[in-house]
Amino acid sequence: MNALWNANDLDAPATCADERTVSASQKRQNSLVHLGIITYELLGGKAGTFTPLVSVSEEGNKILRDCLTSGSNFPTARDFYTALSNTANARAMPLSGGSKPFGPGRAQTSHLERPPSKSALPGSAPSANPVSRPTSTSKKNAPLIAATLVCVFIMGGLGWFFVATSFKPTLAPLTATTSPSPAPAAVHRMPPQPGKPWTNSLEMRFVPLGDIYFAVWQTRVHDFEAFVQATGYDAIGGMSSVVIQNGFKLNDMSWKNPGFVQTSEHPVIGVSWEDANQFCAWLTRKERSEGTLTAFQSYRLPTDREWSEAVGLADEPCATPEERSGKIKGVYPWGSRFPPSVDASNYAGAESRADAQETWTVIEGFHDSFPRTAPISAFKANARGLCSLGGNVWEWCIDKYNRTMTWRTLRGGSWATSRAEEMLSSYRRGYDPLFRCDDVGFRCVIAVGGGQK
Repeated sequence: MNALWNANDLDAPATCADERTVSASQKRQNSLVHLGIITYELLGGKAGTFTPLVSVSEEGNKILRDCLTSGSNFPTARDFYTALSNTANARAMPLSGGSKPFGPGRAQTSHLERPPSKSALPGSAPSANPVSRPTSTSKKNAPLIAATLVCVFIMGGLGWFFVATSFKPTLAPLTATTSPSPAPAAVHRMPPQPGKPWTNSLEMRFVPLGDIYFAVWQTRVHDFEAFVQATGYDAIGGMSSVVIQNGFKLNDMSWKNPGFVQTSEHPVIGVSWEDANQFCAWLTRKERSEGTLTAFQSYRLPTDREWSEAVGLADEPCATPEERSGKIKGVYPWGSRFPPSVDASNYAGAESRADAQETWTVIEGFHDSFPRTAPISAFKANARGLCSLGGNVWEWCIDKYNRTMTWRTLRGGSWATSRAEEMLSSYRRGYDPLFRCDDVGFRCVIAVGGGQK
């Protein structure tokens, strides 16, 4: 009977006022009728009829009859359990005052008031037949209890089926709880050490050159983009082109969209002398705060003389870049013979005619694999370990071009350079510090205490 009680706790979720429906109520009522039929048959009743059972009390027969009737007084199995339980308990409980127990059965006398047997009376002879013990009520009710227990298991199965099919609560999806992944530890870099190559926080590589460290490559799109994202500074507007003459297209061009395809490993172009200096100032602040540079080290553009040393020129005469320009003849970044070897550097070879105007000039007998800019490490480094000091993009130097103007100095030639004079290692150009063009970029150096202005 206890199992029946527990089984019928399954009815509770289905009987909530907000979720009960007519069909669910009918299913539950049919289940109770089936339970009554099974119980009746197990107690000896004949299927298809209802004849009061001799082995069951009048009250028990009434309970069975009600359970077998559709629309009975038992809305749940819990009520059926209670009624059957009360009947069984009433049959097992002795009544005081000599009242008849419910249902057929022999009257029992409480063991507390049982009269002594004849053998226990003084002077009486022992009885030939021992006094018979009254039949145990629990044994007499065993069929009813057994049948009820069987019904308990059946009703439990029906209740489970009913709940599983007609009441399906929505469960919140389980969310896997994982420990947050620790942020990757920042790589601590020691500041540049005298005489040793060095790589900075942006993976820009430097080699020692006298008292400074010279960038192996021209500053990349990747490097400049990090600066723009960190500061919000942007080099947009006023960009010119050596190959595009359409003014409307020029309005949309910038280092992000120079009019041809570039990857993050190409040199940044369309940046002015001022833009390059802003980049150097930001990178200095960043790496000093990280401990990557000392308080006395800083990034800047190379001086004109430092650039000459990097390309292999020493002790050039004259005071200003304009005065020194083109004075040393027959010396090129690749050697002493003109034109350069095929595919040795990025100048205006036959490949550069693509999408160019009809008047575009090229180096006769020369070509390379890049119509416009090339990746910064596409060509072999020179004896000092520096790439593309000749060609690819013109490079800003920190010096004024002459004594009278605010123009700044450009060195090295570019992918659009075809004149032999402009490819000389000693050749210089001067432009306004705000000048932006699609064949102009820069590279950095690391110095102690600044450099010549």
